Amino acid sequence: MMGAVSIDLGLDDSALDASFVMGGAVRELFLKYGGTIDGTLLRFAGEYYTDAESDLYEVEMRGRVTEIDMGEAKQGEATSHTYAIKNTYYKLSVNDRPLWEIDLLNFIYRKDGKDIVPDRIRSALGLG
Repeated sequence: MMGAVSIDLGLDDSALDASFVMGGAVRELFLKYGGTIDGTLLRFAGEYYTDAESDLYEVEMRGRVTEIDMGEAKQGEATSHTYAIKNTYYKLSVNDRPLWEIDLLNFIYRKDGKDIVPDRIRSALGLG
């Protein structure tokens, strides 16, 4: 054999994991720690722009907060906390148009609004 060929076996176990940093303590996120597998819904929105144009980006995630790192709090200094979340759902939209949507619990896998899971796979799994 001349070389190895990568085989697509789906997403890795940690493919949808994410972490984010918040300035200071956020009570609501502390309460979400250890919740249900899809009990935490997060939405991040922002804009990328140049002199000529701008694009609005939105990320929606749903999962479980699994880790909270409170860093080092020092008197008189700004603090930040890092949160880790294991997601079951991820959606990236650009200018209100869905680019990627992955819902592991409901077997949804869309790229640019088009379902990319072949019907034969759903049929083999008894899902359609």
